[in-house]
Amino acid sequence: MAYVTYKNRFSSNYRFTCKSLDDPEIANLKEILVKRNSFIYGEQKTQGLRIRPRGPRPSQGAYDTSWENATHYDVYIR
Repeated sequence: MAYVTYKNRFSSNYRFTCKSLDDPEIANLKEILVKRNSFIYGEQKTQGLRIRPRGPRPSQGAYDTSWENATHYDVYIR
């Protein structure tokens, strides 16, 4: 189940958060981007997905959560 929350989100590229990498919304967004990218010509940049793991960090100074410790995932367009 995907949901959107803008609390602590500062990127305009953020799309949604989900509990699993198998969430159907990730596949839907990929399909939309493939169709959109098929219309891009020349020097325009194509878009893709960026998925970031979220949850407890291994140490307080760690920049990001490791994939093994992720409890949910933020999905962005790059």
